[in-house]
Amino acid sequence: MKLSKGVKKILVGCLMMSFLAACQFKKEKEDIINIACNLPMTGDVAIYGESVKNGYEMALDDLKDSLFKYNIKIQFDYQDNKCQNKEAVSIMQKQLLDNCDIYVSGITQQTLSIKEQIEKKNIPHIIWSFYPLILSEKENIIRTWVNLPGEPSLFKQYMENKKDVKRIACVYLNAASANDLFNRIFIPMIKDKYEVVYNESYEIENTNFKDVVLKIKKENPDMIFVNGYQNHIIQLAKEFNTNQMKKDGNIVFTFDLLDAMGYVEDEVLEGYIANIPSYVLDRSDEKKDWYRRYKMKYNRLPTYTDAYAYDCASAIYHAIRTKRQNEQLSLKDAILSLRFEGVTGNVSFGKNGNMESKSIMCVVKDGALIPIK
Repeated sequence: MKLSKGVKKILVGCLMMSFLAACQFKKEKEDIINIACNLPMTGDVAIYGESVKNGYEMALDDLKDSLFKYNIKIQFDYQDNKCQNKEAVSIMQKQLLDNCDIYVSGITQQTLSIKEQIEKKNIPHIIWSFYPLILSEKENIIRTWVNLPGEPSLFKQYMENKKDVKRIACVYLNAASANDLFNRIFIPMIKDKYEVVYNESYEIENTNFKDVVLKIKKENPDMIFVNGYQNHIIQLAKEFNTNQMKKDGNIVFTFDLLDAMGYVEDEVLEGYIANIPSYVLDRSDEKKDWYRRYKMKYNRLPTYTDAYAYDCASAIYHAIRTKRQNEQLSLKDAILSLRFEGVTGNVSFGKNGNMESKSIMCVVKDGALIPIK
């Protein structure tokens, strides 16, 4: 059958369109990234492991169309170290028998127990650690959590603005991160101008702070700085209230106060001061939608750890695509080169692997965080 010129043109046009479509949707080579996670999923600090996992999974769910389009597969292996160093080491030894492209560990003590072995593998090591002195430009460590190393400067500035502060007290969890925060950074920073009348740590098992607070009260400090996990923060706040020690912004918590908000009556935290990641104050529709979707998915409000984990997983995705454009880049260098807008604000990294994030001093008022000007 002889085809007319018009029909031939249509067929040729269809073939060309099919060819172009095939070229357009031709998949790139598949990248499979295996990520081994060594985190506390049960026990007193299980909320951290749970939040990291939730943040990672929600990010991958939101990125699923892009992951498919660019032929990227990100696979997580979650193992529970129960916040025990021995468990962390055992898990690490088993996980390293399989090839992994990125290692994730937390929290501080467990990370410190395996850090050297992971470094020998020469792969990015994403740490969920509050330890401010763990970072080094020479290592493959990447830290995507709140900016704890920046807290002492904010505390110092807050004291200076109060003008009448002379005597201070510090009470904090007996952990490497908190000990270094107070004893190697904060107190040396302010000791020439302020008298430290109380400087004590407590054990993670402590749930009764009556004696601790009474000792602090006896010293009559002008300002008190407090650190701890969620249950510690709540009990300390209640004990300060019971002893009527809160007055005119004189009790300052580390960012851990965020963990307590929503888990205790608003009046318990009323009037307390805390260093807060700036993104928490973002009331944009986009951020509100993210909070709403998270709550629908996990039946609770997201913590700051959920938000930072979400951005961490997004950073891994962006780094994979960046590395495709420049095969000479290591995966760590690809991550450090990133600049993108995330849930926690503008995501970028310093040369030492620390995610650069801003924070601000706030006061709790009627269950809300109000910036201190």
